[in-house]
Amino acid sequence: MPLVLNRTTDATVEPVTAAELRVHLRWEYGNVEEALMEALITAARHKVEETIGRSLINQTWELKLDCFPSIIEVPRPPYSSLTSFQYVDSNGDTQTVTSTDYTVDGSSEPARVYEAYNKSWPTTQPIRNAVILTYVAGYGAASTDVPEEFIVATKLLAAHWFRNRESAAPMQQHTIPDGVQALISPYTVSIMGA
Repeated sequence: MPLVLNRTTDATVEPVTAAELRVHLRWEYGNVEEALMEALITAARHKVEETIGRSLINQTWELKLDCFPSIIEVPRPPYSSLTSFQYVDSNGDTQTVTSTDYTVDGSSEPARVYEAYNKSWPTTQPIRNAVILTYVAGYGAASTDVPEEFIVATKLLAAHWFRNRESAAPMQQHTIPDGVQALISPYTVSIMGA
């Protein structure tokens, strides 16, 4: 089933600080280029998250589906909480799915949302994006909540981009260094339809 997934609120902290990246780089020039380092850390986190299909630091996502499937897989684990669950009814009005009508299996990766026992999904208007879930995903709100493998991978990738700012070969701009790939590949999650 086709889906639309948008990050509506990004993480408020990064898994790596500019000071930590400076130590990793053995940078001897103080805060010079700190803004670039911070930008590269954010870009590296986004690339790691995109590659493995996960959220490292808590962030809010909006998932849109054309109708209710029997089971809704929630992208970008780990799942933290469901903020809003809405749908467009057959009259074209936006309604909220009540918490007694569904169950969230947050221990699965990806998390799954399905009908509660003896309940059934409401009828939606046959339009695109008729079902909308807004949720929080991530290992936690602090950098210390992120597993070490992802912290190291983010640091390695940001350092790689810092040292190789303008790669000569176009393919180098899109590849992830082998060390980063080795750290993150065991944690890749795929979602049907994503």
